Amino acid sequence: MSKLSKVLTLSGLLLVMLSSMATAQTVVNVRQMKPFMPQTNYMSLLGYLRWNYFMTNHAWINVEEANRLVKAQLGN
Repeated sequence: MSKLSKVLTLSGLLLVMLSSMATAQTVVNVRQMKPFMPQTNYMSLLGYLRWNYFMTNHAWINVEEANRLVKAQLGN
């Protein structure tokens, strides 16, 4: 493997890692939403944030972390 191929391979790996890190931090903003309304699919803000996180990142966020994020967004 040439030096250029190694650099390109490492660059590709770095891009994949960075893109996955950016994706993993995608969280919906629930600040302007009201719970149990059509905009939240009739879910609580906590449930909607967890569901949306799963749909975006293909991984569930735990209840404690989701609760912390909702409270931080609402300023409580």
